[in-house]
Amino acid sequence: MLLADKTVNLRTNGIKNSNEFTIQQSAKMFNILSNSLYSDKIMAVIRELSTNAWDAHVAAGSSRPFDVHLPTRTNPTFTVRDYGTGLSQKDMEHLYTTYGASNKNTSNDFVGCLGLGSKSPFAYTKSFTSTSYHNGKQYTYIAAMDETGVPTLNHISTVDTDEPNGMEISFATKEYDCGQFADKAKRIYNYFKTKPVVSGYLDNHDYVHHNIVISGDDWKVGKFSDKSYEYPSRYNNAGNIVAIMGSVAYPVEVDKIIGKEEKEETDAAIAAWNRSFKKVDMKNWVNFLNNIVSAGYYIEMRFDIGELEMDPAREGLQYTKEVIAAVRKKTQQVYLKLQQDLTDKIKAAPTKFEAYKSYNTLSAMSNGWTTGAEWTDPDGNVHSIGASEDLEYKLKGKGSSLYCVNWKRASYKSRKLFYLTDKIHWQTMGGYRQYRTYDENDNPNEVAFFQCDTKSVESAYKIAIRYCNTNNCYAYLLVNQNDHTTIHSDFKELLKDIGEENVHKISDYRHLVQSKRKSKGGSGEAISNDSIFFVRGDFAGAGQNLSANLNDAHLLKTVDIDQLDDLEEIVYVPITRYHSDTGASIRDIVYSDQDYKFGKKVFDKQNIFAIKSGSVKQFEKAGYTLVKYDDWFKKRFDKEYSKFRADYAQVKNLIQWADLQREDAGCNPKHSWANKHNRREVFLTRFVELFGFGYKEYINSSELVAALDVSVLMKCLNENSVWDARAVVAADRVLKKAGVKFNIFEIVEMKKEQFGIANFYHKNTNLNQTLDEEVVATKSYEFLPKTPSLVETFKKVLDKNPLLKYNVCAEGQGVSRSATPLSDQSQMSTGHWGNGDSWFDNMDDAAWHQTRTMLGNTL
Repeated sequence: MLLADKTVNLRTNGIKNSNEFTIQQSAKMFNILSNSLYSDKIMAVIRELSTNAWDAHVAAGSSRPFDVHLPTRTNPTFTVRDYGTGLSQKDMEHLYTTYGASNKNTSNDFVGCLGLGSKSPFAYTKSFTSTSYHNGKQYTYIAAMDETGVPTLNHISTVDTDEPNGMEISFATKEYDCGQFADKAKRIYNYFKTKPVVSGYLDNHDYVHHNIVISGDDWKVGKFSDKSYEYPSRYNNAGNIVAIMGSVAYPVEVDKIIGKEEKEETDAAIAAWNRSFKKVDMKNWVNFLNNIVSAGYYIEMRFDIGELEMDPAREGLQYTKEVIAAVRKKTQQVYLKLQQDLTDKIKAAPTKFEAYKSYNTLSAMSNGWTTGAEWTDPDGNVHSIGASEDLEYKLKGKGSSLYCVNWKRASYKSRKLFYLTDKIHWQTMGGYRQYRTYDENDNPNEVAFFQCDTKSVESAYKIAIRYCNTNNCYAYLLVNQNDHTTIHSDFKELLKDIGEENVHKISDYRHLVQSKRKSKGGSGEAISNDSIFFVRGDFAGAGQNLSANLNDAHLLKTVDIDQLDDLEEIVYVPITRYHSDTGASIRDIVYSDQDYKFGKKVFDKQNIFAIKSGSVKQFEKAGYTLVKYDDWFKKRFDKEYSKFRADYAQVKNLIQWADLQREDAGCNPKHSWANKHNRREVFLTRFVELFGFGYKEYINSSELVAALDVSVLMKCLNENSVWDARAVVAADRVLKKAGVKFNIFEIVEMKKEQFGIANFYHKNTNLNQTLDEEVVATKSYEFLPKTPSLVETFKKVLDKNPLLKYNVCAEGQGVSRSATPLSDQSQMSTGHWGNGDSWFDNMDDAAWHQTRTMLGNTL
């Protein structure tokens, strides 16, 4: 984005010398630019990394969407992977690490410009992984805050790769933040023209809710959804008035837009435009904006990149005179368009019904600010139209009845009724419903009219209901139970108001309640479309979700059986009453892979169907090749898993070795690795607090360094996380000595992936055997030390160094000469680490004298 630089001419006289201001490279300044800058940390990270990905695709000329993984409880990781140009090692270590440096501030093709977005993860976490795929090379870095609060970029590895160019940014999240990441991702990605491919907490963009009332070339007005899981909704939105620039939505503060204009600064074009904007319009425009805010509606306006100025955090606009003028002008254009549309649509309405419908829709959108309208019918008669007015009729003819479909109910959550009426209700012309349940839209799209031209009125009811459910609309049914041929004379006035050409015959829609049947290749065995359903995949013949509220019916979609002939085989799940008859449930088949890359490989490009168990033989006789889901899954799973299993076999024993060290021999079994009283954890934490992860530079004891390195490796493997870049160096020292070809990152990822694969396998087979038992380890790590020997090493070293012992273990409280950490871990210290007397105090007088002397020498 091009930044708006203003040139100010200064006249100077008598200046002795001139000095430029500079910025000190300090932890405080880095914290301001990386953390304090953003008020919403999670929103900032998603927005900045995603817009960077967008810019990367613009630079590369790529139309492919970038990938995003949103954290879940089983995989609490946020990842953004773009397919742009990637960065060379030089750019990674210079441009990427420089605050304020950007290669995007020379063009308005890009959203970025400040050189801060790539550092935004520091607002949420102290470390994150940056991987650049550039011209056949994969550069992996860890960005982390060091002990002084200064960010560092640490090069971990460079390997050859066949991955496409691009960047991948990833970091671990707090488990309880998963919901916030999902909600805020909805808000961010709703405004992207090309939405990313999302996995994890959200596996698609079904949350998008566009109940648009009216729109223009670069703006639209809509109504918020009442459903919290949709976006925009009353509960999750960017504001009632939003300015969108470069896929980023900025909330508009209405009070600043409707304030007094600075007339002396208004250019001639805007001044002329404002003169045409009448005073009465100005007052109604202000009311309109205020009503939008209070009535549950929103305005979205798109601006060209660079047209508006935003604050450095990109959380809001800078309300300069130019920005106020631009936003004000566009909102006034929206108002005038609505005003003109109201007049034009009422005048241009071909029927009285359309005139009423247009007026009610626009009046509802504006929260009733309209003041009525007039419409002239083809015969020259003028009709006054006001808010909340019905079209009433006196029905003629014996047996004539008018029914309203899909509107009224007997009570909340009761079934929709055929409501006997004598009017077209204004609520059905404006998208209202008497009772609305959680699974119904606020505003049905249209109103349909049917005449019952069949002898069976009951079947006409069913057809009208099915039509409404399929098309999300209201309907009116014109019936004469005695003689359906007299409808034109019985409903003469109503037909004139709605237009006879707009009335459908019920007989033309019998197919809505009939099953479609066919046979393949002249086999003579017929199959129907109500016996097979689509579960997942990219089948072109998949239709809408089933409306039945039984078991997993809502997850199934209708199938165009004519397109089944294009399939070489049909992988199917047998179902009874919409419930799977196999080990895997329909829900697990649909959703079980959302957290796992492996699962996506298994299901890649595969269509899965569900067939009613009683109809399976019919499909086979009709000539279709059927493959049971269980058989297909196991074969496909084994094929993919064999590739992963070979690598995992090399580190399986290493992972198991670390897991076994969770229980310390010689201490209370209830104290596990995760317990803060665990002695090894305490020792490691206090050493790191004293020396940092660069402890090898300060500690001369190779025995102690080796024990600390092994403890770091255990912690990484047990917590499934590498929480600091320098921890990698320590853990990899152990791995190198043990002859392991993988680094700690790769091993941790394999462990998490193995867990995910096992969970994925269980969900899709309902089998309890663990895959881990089937992997035959190919390498032993019995030579690595275990917890008791590590604790013994710590104790031995500390007992020889009383000052170090004091700093590692002392809290300065209590005196005991009996306890040691090998006999009772609660005696290790008295403050943060325990509740008893202190082991550090178990020293004789000579040791105490040495400690005090050494402490005194440091003063």
